[in-house]
Amino acid sequence: MAGSGMSVEDYRDNFRYMHGNLTEWLPDGCRAVAADNRYSLARWAGAYWKVSAGMLLRAYAEEYAAPGEEDGEVSRIHISYEEPCTKRQLIEKAARGADESGLNPEDGDIHMYYPYPDMHLPLAIYSDKWLPRRGELTNNYRNFATDRLEMFDEAQTWDELIADGMFAEYSNSYLAVMSPGTSDKLPVFIKYSNDRAPQYRICTEIYDDADGRRIVKRPMTDAAAEHIAALAGNGSKLDERYKNYFAEKGVKVSANSCHMEGSNAVIEFLEYGTLESKLADFLAKGNIQAAMDTVRTFADIVRYNSSYNVWDIDMIFKNIFVNDNLDEWIITDYEWTWQIDNADVRDIADYIIQRAVYYFIADNQGIQDGTDELYEAAGVTKPQLASHCYERDNEFERKFQEHVKSGHIGLNDIYSREHGIVFNAGGLAEEKIHRIKQDSIDAGADPCDIRITGELKELNIKTEGRKAVTVHPAHCCCFVYIKGTSVPCRISTNGMKINNRLYALQEHSLRLHLQ
Repeated sequence: MAGSGMSVEDYRDNFRYMHGNLTEWLPDGCRAVAADNRYSLARWAGAYWKVSAGMLLRAYAEEYAAPGEEDGEVSRIHISYEEPCTKRQLIEKAARGADESGLNPEDGDIHMYYPYPDMHLPLAIYSDKWLPRRGELTNNYRNFATDRLEMFDEAQTWDELIADGMFAEYSNSYLAVMSPGTSDKLPVFIKYSNDRAPQYRICTEIYDDADGRRIVKRPMTDAAAEHIAALAGNGSKLDERYKNYFAEKGVKVSANSCHMEGSNAVIEFLEYGTLESKLADFLAKGNIQAAMDTVRTFADIVRYNSSYNVWDIDMIFKNIFVNDNLDEWIITDYEWTWQIDNADVRDIADYIIQRAVYYFIADNQGIQDGTDELYEAAGVTKPQLASHCYERDNEFERKFQEHVKSGHIGLNDIYSREHGIVFNAGGLAEEKIHRIKQDSIDAGADPCDIRITGELKELNIKTEGRKAVTVHPAHCCCFVYIKGTSVPCRISTNGMKINNRLYALQEHSLRLHLQ
């Protein structure tokens, strides 16, 4: 860690923030049981429990404990952690815990949640009442501590599992909450804004109670209270800007209603679908012209009444809700609404429009046709498209991200600096095989115990008088490709078998039993 340029306080800040995220939203008196899923998608995709973010989190928690922990401070929430198990097994353990606590599992006192990507560093927490939608589960790499394999495209597989109603069975982690008679006080969905500076760090929760669904945005730090308090005013400014759009264009445009309850912002829950889902549906059905017309309408809305000079920077497609006829548009998540002086309004409008298209395409990787046409509808020329690298080249986006982070080093920044290598078991493994140095090494010692400490090499091993040959990686991930043997042999490994000749090892070994 010393070579990353990050200070101890950088890590303290992140892990102090992460500590308690799993349960801080629970009412007093709740009990919770958490566990990794034995059959999680991450495991099938090539990640291992041994190298999970949990190991890293626990190690940092010991070294950089949050204030109060070292003093033995007791949490108001009781949470226990179990060994990896299935959803059914965790529910059974929670039921036993409920009986011991005087709760009645039969009365619906056990509620299941699904932390994503996992329970160790959750970015969001889903429930049976609020499951993820296609395109949401794209942040799947959390191998902070070491390397991992990539057996298939996890984001695409998540989309397929979601479409087939199989998300809960393959969730990477589970959280069973035991709460007596307080189901209306429990959120059905939680999302953390974890990569921001403290003054912008918030949590978004969705509740489902007798009065219907509602969205609550709360500050996660004292410094973020001002940011939350500005939300209602932002909505009023957008309403003022678009108040005449319906009369002129025949489309109603407004901001989602918002009011304050204490330090929290309470926002109306919308039953409409998002503009993102509408566009994705158009493209999935091959209706590219309808998608282009919709993007042109969006661009017109962004540019409308620009002299008012109030801009919602994060006006991306998933933050706009539309009705089926596309004649009512409701803007939500307008926390980044600013008055921007001394700037060319055409540049700002182009930035917001192109940014929305960029993030739509980035979050919908499965869409193959129509992306060029969407950029064309957004006003991006073919020469611009050929060299389009939005995040790197766009000065507005760089300044926006700098403002949001304000020097804070978030989890994504830590991952970009500290992560292990993600080895694609198909293409990357094959590429590594072709790059193997063809140096011939005579492993003549007996017993033959080979340790891979650097670049992979070709080994010619004498077999006379030997019963076995063992290969170990030393603190690295490696692939072992068996070109052939001059005598019959049986292969055993606690690593991963890719095919009959190719094996992946990391803290594992491969043994050839000679006959």
